[in-house]
Amino acid sequence: MRISFVIDDLSQGGAQKMMAFVISAVSEIAEEIVVVLRDKGKIEYELPDNVRFLYMVQPSKKSRIKRINDIRCMLSYSKQLVNIVKSEKINIVCVFGYYYATVAALAKKRSKVKVIGSERRSPMDLNMFWRNVSKISYAACDKMVFQVEGARAYYNFSQKKAVIIPNPYISAYAYSKPCNTAERKKTIILAAARLEYEKGFDIGIRAMRLIAKKKPEYKLLIYGHGDFEKMYGKLIDELGLREYVIYKGLSKRIIDDIYDAGVFVLPSRSEGIPNMLLEAMGAGLPCVAADCNPGGPRMLIGNNERGILVKMGDYEETANMVVKLLDDEKLAERYAQAAMSVKDIYAKEKIEKCWREIFLSLY
Repeated sequence: MRISFVIDDLSQGGAQKMMAFVISAVSEIAEEIVVVLRDKGKIEYELPDNVRFLYMVQPSKKSRIKRINDIRCMLSYSKQLVNIVKSEKINIVCVFGYYYATVAALAKKRSKVKVIGSERRSPMDLNMFWRNVSKISYAACDKMVFQVEGARAYYNFSQKKAVIIPNPYISAYAYSKPCNTAERKKTIILAAARLEYEKGFDIGIRAMRLIAKKKPEYKLLIYGHGDFEKMYGKLIDELGLREYVIYKGLSKRIIDDIYDAGVFVLPSRSEGIPNMLLEAMGAGLPCVAADCNPGGPRMLIGNNERGILVKMGDYEETANMVVKLLDDEKLAERYAQAAMSVKDIYAKEKIEKCWREIFLSLY
């Protein structure tokens, strides 16, 4: 079996991390894997020896209208993918997200290659154009993989065509028990690979204003990559939170950095299976997460069994639940211990097997 994966890059990010995981998972059933990238940036993941990289040529932007440029790029990338499929004798192409699913769907018509698509985010948050395009492109895929039932239900695909495969717990941090409550620092954590609107950091910052009134000794530490000052500097000044909000940038050892924090908060507006929440829970942090579409945080936390769910966008409820955990040490300890069960529920070996079965079903 010869497999190809298509993605922008393999830098840090949730989709990139998961694609690297799937590549490694199916490498043992593949003769060779050809990873097709758009950007020639640094590859952040160690991959098996039977993985090779090819790069697409980016077409020039000839129009001032973004939508036209998007369509031109998709047509160009699909043509390039057809050539790769034929020259490399690819049997199966795997893509993440609606954009490259569209590229692969167009290529499939001209090459007859099998296509596995995977939606990693909330389809409800797409604009109307891409929502309609994604329905057509995903329907053209031979198999679809969703992280949560809410995403599959949106597209109304049968269980034969579409399967649920959650993200695995894959971490370099071997914490066997939560941090002792007495040793926890007076910090509250927001973290993501990238500072994006969907991550809801502004909601977390607004919550901190209320938290600081009751817990002035606590600081809000924010980890992530992006122009933090441009995105949130004005808001922090308006709320008078300069002494309470500290931007830490991107950490390569994030769980080591936050393992002894008081609470981890995920205020996202949308999430598939949030890797950062999964890792925080696996390390035994008490967690508060927004119950956002398409349902990833609820899948991990359950009905408040392994953490606390709050209404998406409700910074007042978020603040109240954080303070509740900080005030009630026994409750925080109970949630911290229960959170660590995700390591078994989403064990790497279980998820690897599910992905291999999908590929073998098409070969």
